[in-house]
Amino acid sequence: MAENEETSLDGTFDYVQENIKNCSVCGDCEYAVYSEDYVNYIMKYDFDLSGQIALFEPDCVRVIASRYAVAYKKQSMGTESFRFGYNAIPKCYGLMQNTSIEATNVERIRRIPGLGMTGKDVIIGIVDTGIDYRNKLFRNNDGTTRISAIWDQTEPSAEGMLSGSGPSSGINMGYGTVYVKADIDSALQSDNPLEIVSETDDIGHGTFLVSIAAGGLDIDNDFLGMAPECDIAVVKLKQAKKNLRDFYMINEAAICYQEDDIIEGIEFLLKVASILRKPIVILLGLGTSQGDHDGNSYLEEYIDRLSGFRGTAVVCSGGNELGSAGHYSSASVRTENIAGNISDADRVEIAVGRGERGFALEIWGQTPGIISVGITSPTGEIVQNIGANITSLNAGREINFLYEQTTVYIENILFEENSGDQLIFMRFTNPAEGIWTININRDMEVDTEYNIWLPIKQFLTSDTFFVRPEPNITLCSPANGHEILVAAGYNHRDNSIYPMSSRGFTRYGRRKPDVAAPSVNVYGAWKNNLYTTLSGTSVGAAHLAGAAALIFDWAITKGNYTNMFTGVMRQMIIRGAYRPSGEVYPNRSWGWGILDMAGIFEALRSNR
Repeated sequence: MAENEETSLDGTFDYVQENIKNCSVCGDCEYAVYSEDYVNYIMKYDFDLSGQIALFEPDCVRVIASRYAVAYKKQSMGTESFRFGYNAIPKCYGLMQNTSIEATNVERIRRIPGLGMTGKDVIIGIVDTGIDYRNKLFRNNDGTTRISAIWDQTEPSAEGMLSGSGPSSGINMGYGTVYVKADIDSALQSDNPLEIVSETDDIGHGTFLVSIAAGGLDIDNDFLGMAPECDIAVVKLKQAKKNLRDFYMINEAAICYQEDDIIEGIEFLLKVASILRKPIVILLGLGTSQGDHDGNSYLEEYIDRLSGFRGTAVVCSGGNELGSAGHYSSASVRTENIAGNISDADRVEIAVGRGERGFALEIWGQTPGIISVGITSPTGEIVQNIGANITSLNAGREINFLYEQTTVYIENILFEENSGDQLIFMRFTNPAEGIWTININRDMEVDTEYNIWLPIKQFLTSDTFFVRPEPNITLCSPANGHEILVAAGYNHRDNSIYPMSSRGFTRYGRRKPDVAAPSVNVYGAWKNNLYTTLSGTSVGAAHLAGAAALIFDWAITKGNYTNMFTGVMRQMIIRGAYRPSGEVYPNRSWGWGILDMAGIFEALRSNR
């Protein structure tokens, strides 16, 4: 979206509110939000909400953002869900985690009197596991909180009803509980703060990322965040419904969140920014291997629109999938096939570990070619060619393997509606241990390339992987979006790439990630007022989010470039990146180089 298409957030909220008023079936959906009796579908309605309602026939609808709504249907989650389209089924996102501040050179620019950037009057918002709001890193010098608002999606009111707002918030999200600065300050002055604001970060991931991006000075623990005077806004996500987790066969112990809740979380942060009239950087330390890996998920589309707003930037992690052997590419394996036997490259072997509950994989074929699949089980049972139904565009089929006691569901979508490419969705239930082979049959008139992705590693129960994996094109959504700022990970102690950092580019060759940031054994705040070290590209994203907040401070707060938006910010970051010798830039691992705050402003000065 171009910068001049929409220059503030106000138009977005007016648009959404008008559609809520005009929605005859938009009612009290609070129970459906949490109930396992209801299935969630994301509706992209553009300017025809009533037409989408007629298609989905929901029991209730919530308009969650400009052009996006959630339809709740009282039904079980099953394969029939594909009749509404692949993107209507929310994707599941996991956490991208497995002395760093100095490595970004932020201290150099803090010491320059003419810059003096601390993030003041800029908001860093995060959609994650919540925050330990009691930690002193998130307070002003007078003891009051720097947290402007918290939306706890997990928390019902004391009466058992889903209040949707705190006592003084004025922001009603329809479910969960919202707390604002006055509520948090009151809690901090109390002997029992959790009796007033009961939100906690039970996992610690959100607290850690906010400390890196926005933590204040802690002399005793030798800690200072990137933007220590910025405002903070937080969304604590509720975990995905069991019916959705079961549909994707996600490991029961895995932490995962669903796409519609993430979109609503971002909308909440935008509302806070609009009310306070301050620029905002939104940090997402979440990712999934679902999707076409070229930026066409609903979440990626939605973020792309936001990135054109003045004073709004969204930052995400690239993912930690490099060592998981979770991606297969027909092009790379055929190149490596010395014998030149193309059919050999089209036998895709998956090693399934013992006790694997199940998994869903996605095969994305490149238009205009057409592919079909067969399956060979570990005991040698063969299911022949399963193709797409040209008339209905979809061809769902369920296959039961007798000896393995395994069920495989295959949905073959010839034209996936957002990308236009072919998608074959395969869902394995109770897969037997051993080598499963997917036999790909290609249209030989066209050199059809295809890519296959398994779920992110933490969503699998056991050690399940491709026998001949391809390490490239492993960025996790939403990092494949067009406009989002994407952080790869590196070790700031020896300037080596983080071994698990996912590689670009996107499936059609768009250049992502943008830059690498510190991601290995980084020191930061944890839950319960403790400190720890973490590794993962979400940590790199926290550094990049802090850098983005400092750029907004310089550009908008200090009046140097008041129309600053993501496109310009990206160019500043890229131009200022430190590029070690021995690499060609951009590249799949490092993007355009290493995040360097001093380099950003040196580049500005040298180009005057």
